[in-house]
Order: sequence, then structure tokens, then C-alpha cells
Amino acid sequence: MNKRIFIILLSAAFLVYQGCAKIGSPTGGMKDEIPPRVVKENPVNYSVEFDQDRIEIEFDEFIQLMNINQELMISPPMKEKPLVRIRKKSILIDLDEQLYDSTTYTLNFGQAIVDNNEGNPLENYEFVFSTGTYIDSLGVSGIILNAFNLQPSKEPIYIMLYDVDSDSVPYLEIPLYVGRASSEGSFYIHNIRPDTFKVFALKDINSNFLYDNKDEMIAFMDTTFILSAELIDKFLDSIQINNDTLTLDSLNITGNDTLMADSQDTLAITPKRDYSLFFDLYFFQEDFIPQYLSDFQRTDPRKIEFYFNRPLKDTLKIEPLNFAPDTNWYIHENFVMGDTLFYWIKDSSIYNLDSLQLHLNYLVTDSAFNYVPFDDTVYMVYKQEVSRRRGMRREDEQEELKEEILGLSLNVRKGARHDIYKKIKITPDHPISFIDQTKIQLFFREDTNELPRDFKMIYDPRYLRNYCLEHTWEEGMNYRLFIEPGAFTDIYGMVNDTIDLSFNIQSLDHYSKIILMMEDVHQQTIIQLLDDNERLIAEKIQDQDGSIEFPFLEPVKYKIKVIFDENRNGKWDTGRYLDKIQPEKVKYYSGTIELRANWDLELTWSLENK
Repeated sequence: MNKRIFIILLSAAFLVYQGCAKIGSPTGGMKDEIPPRVVKENPVNYSVEFDQDRIEIEFDEFIQLMNINQELMISPPMKEKPLVRIRKKSILIDLDEQLYDSTTYTLNFGQAIVDNNEGNPLENYEFVFSTGTYIDSLGVSGIILNAFNLQPSKEPIYIMLYDVDSDSVPYLEIPLYVGRASSEGSFYIHNIRPDTFKVFALKDINSNFLYDNKDEMIAFMDTTFILSAELIDKFLDSIQINNDTLTLDSLNITGNDTLMADSQDTLAITPKRDYSLFFDLYFFQEDFIPQYLSDFQRTDPRKIEFYFNRPLKDTLKIEPLNFAPDTNWYIHENFVMGDTLFYWIKDSSIYNLDSLQLHLNYLVTDSAFNYVPFDDTVYMVYKQEVSRRRGMRREDEQEELKEEILGLSLNVRKGARHDIYKKIKITPDHPISFIDQTKIQLFFREDTNELPRDFKMIYDPRYLRNYCLEHTWEEGMNYRLFIEPGAFTDIYGMVNDTIDLSFNIQSLDHYSKIILMMEDVHQQTIIQLLDDNERLIAEKIQDQDGSIEFPFLEPVKYKIKVIFDENRNGKWDTGRYLDKIQPEKVKYYSGTIELRANWDLELTWSLENK
């Protein structure tokens, strides 16, 4: 072969190979993380004397609109949202209603505008125009958090400004200005005109900007405020402003204070141009939960159970309809929460009935959430287990009930480690008539020896079926609990079966302790120790400075929370808008609290700035 031809063929083969390699193994490039960029707006952004019915916004690349109906915020709100669509690289916005005169409108697209390929969002792009001769330039901003746990809302929450000073506005009026909080709880509303405003925030379930659903959450400012450009030189020149923000805290304004205003309950704020009033809001759900009977059961022929959706306001009255009992035909078992009621029937002629018909009287809430008496009739039917009862004679059924074993539930398991500070809790299945303590034995186990140990059986009168075995445990040691048949006899004559279990006691060096020095405590406070998932571990009430301890803690992460218990009822209370009652304030200890085994952590916490 001619050398020249060979070189040409070799070169061609190399080029083909190189081309195939490029086709088969593309190298790609750096990922596009740049959001779309606006290149043209018609009319121009921040136009005045706006009289158009269409807005066109052109971008430097093809785009998509994601969740535009949820993301697009228009302030002031329009009764009919404009039609928004894409044409090539542009967004077209058709306005379908008459606009207010001399009004600045802000269209905030939130996270709706993304590029076509990578989905990079152009965050919070705003198109602003005025139907008057100037753009309003005042604003408000701040943080909105859940009043109970100081966390931002996971669902959209809207900040709403009204120019009407009436308590009914959140129920009846569409706000004049509206903004949406971010996922971190921050919010801002720009381009507000000088005026007097009432401020609300709303978790708007039905998306109508009205507080008209009992499941919605609300926040409100105690005072109205005035944004006034005319008072700039007279007022704000004497106030130090940090970070371009004027805060309510810096003015020490609370409750019904009045600042530079003639009317009561009015707060006059006069920020300079491009300054925003900054304030915190705390949203809550009002206590609109109605009282009602949610369920009733008879899973045991001797027990009738009633479940209410919330603690009863008053006692439940029961009147039998299909049997005539003696006066004391049941034993009432109430629970701490007060929303669950058990009644243990003592008379066998009653609990052997398949169905009990009862007339109930209890308090419920009416449409105005006032408590009113309510009469109800229930049929308590005991449904026997078919697999056990089919074909069984009535006499045999009753005999089987007599031969049943009384179950006992314990808070210690065989072979487990039991906390050194805990009593052993014993909960029988039924109310108890007699305890034979001679049939309960506790042994200390050392090597192969078992040494008897003394203990106390304690009954807590607040709990019908709770008994506690109390003993001073020795750390790291092994014990055996032996309960003979007949140690517990219930009101039906049933006795327990044998319980025989061994367990170990946790060592003291496993635990941690928090020693908390509270300072600047000027009212009753509820100090709660929470785990990392906000579950309550322990709580204490403190109304003065001093040290408190949380002992025997697992070596994990914790939080400490304070509830400022204004009404001294020992719990956190929500707010009521019409009564002008804010939810009780809470505060968290800042920083991470992570404990190690065999470690005492000393902390100091001042509540001065609550």
C-alpha cells in the first residue's frame, strides 16, 4: 500500500474513533445554577400612571411557571387573579379587573419562575407599578412564628394590612396589603402608602384572605400603627436606627401604648424613605374546639367507657333506662386529662346483660361556644368473641367469667435494666378489693444467693388502679420480684396469676443532671425540659430566682423552655382575638444542651428580656 494512502486512512480512522468517543462519552460541563434573568419589561418596572391591561416580562432563556396560583402574591389583592401564561421566553400577565386609583401594586412571583432545564428559581421577583403619579415606598417586615414553639409555619401564612380600624375586618374585609412569610418565618411587604394600619397574619385554609374557618391560625398586633412620610424629620431623627430597621422593641412599646398619635391604641411610626417597620408576630389557634362525646365502648362486659374530645367542663350524669340498679352500681375511674371516663359495673345482674341502655347528660358547646346541657341516649352492647363463644351455653359463659385470671401490667420487664429512681408500678386490669402483701416478695440477688428485701406498697388515690412497689434500689444490682397467685383480688373475685421476673438496676454513672440557676424571674413561670423532638420530659413551676434540678437524665440532647404563666393556671394558654388576649409568651434557652453520662451540667438563665 502506498505510504501516503496508509497515512490518510490511519488519520481518518483516528478521526472516526475520536468522533465516536465524543458521541459515546460526552464530557458535559458545569451544572447550570444561574436563575433566569429579566432582559425586558413592558411597561417598564416601577411605572407610574399605569393604565395597561397587559404586562410582558421577557427573560434571557426559556422558563417554566411552577405553582403560579399559589406562589403569585398581589398586593393589594385583586378580586380576580390575572391570567398568567408563557409565550416563548416571556411571561404575559393579563389584568382582568379595574384597578384602584392612585395605588401602588406589587406582583411578587415567589418561587414560581424557574428556568426550563435545571429548574433554577428566580426568587421573589417583583413587578411594581402605580396607577398614580408616584410609587409608594414605605414597607413593613419582620418574623412570624408559632406562639407555642417559636417555629415558622410549614404551610403558607399571610401577613395582612388593613386601613380600617374595626375589630371585624379580618372576618369581613379583604386586606389592603398582603405578603407571605418565607419557610424561615421572615416576611416583608413593600410599596405601602402612608396610612394607619391594623396588622394580622393568617394561616388561610380556604385561600380567601378571611378569618372564617375555626381551624385557621391567626396573629395580630395589639395596636394600630401609622406609616407617615410627613413626620420623618420631626420624629425619626431623634431615634437611633440600626440596620435600616426600626423595631417595636427599640421603642419599648407594649399593650395599648400611644406614640405620636391622637387616638387611643394607635402606634405612630414614621420611617424614612426605603425604611421598613420591623415587628414580630406570633400565630396561634384560638380555642374553638367544641365539646362533644367522641366515642363510647364496652370491650369488657363489666366496663363502660366514654371518650370526650376534650376534658369535660362538668360531671357526666348517667341514668339507666333498661335496668333498675342500686344506688352505687358502679365505680367511677377518672383519668388525669379528664377526657376519658371508665365506669366499672359491680352488679353481675347488670354486666351480664348483652345491652345497656343509658341516658347521658353532659355539657357541650353551642355555635357561640357557650357551654350548654346536652341529653343523649347510648346503647352499650358487649360483643363477645365469636371464636370463643360460639355454641357456648349462657351458664358456661358466666362460669368462664368467674374463672378468668386478673391481669397485672408492670413497668419493668424480665431481664431489663430498671431506672434506679423509679418505683415499680403495678396496674391490675380491674379495680382491686384486697391485696395480700405476704404473697409479694422482693429479693436481692448476689451470686447464687437471694436475700429478701423490705418494700412498701403505695396506692395513689388519684389513680384507681395504680399501685407502686417502693424500695431503695442499689445501683448495678440484680433483683427478683415474685408475685404469687392471689396477691391481688379484684372486685369481681378474680385473682392474679404467678409473676416471676428478674431485673437489673441502672448504675448512677449512667445518668446526667442539669442544675439550672434561674435569674430575673418576676412572675410564675413553667420551666419545661424537652427532648430533641419537643416531647416533655419534666417540668417545674418557679415564681422567683433560684436553682432547680433535673436529675437522672439520659445522656442525650435536650431543650429547656419557659412558659410565662400569666394567669397562673399551670399550663400554656392560647390567645383570643376579640378579647385582645395574646397567647402566653414562651422562651427557649439558647444553644444546644447535650449531656454526657455521669455529668452534672450547670446553667444560668436570665429571663430579663422575655
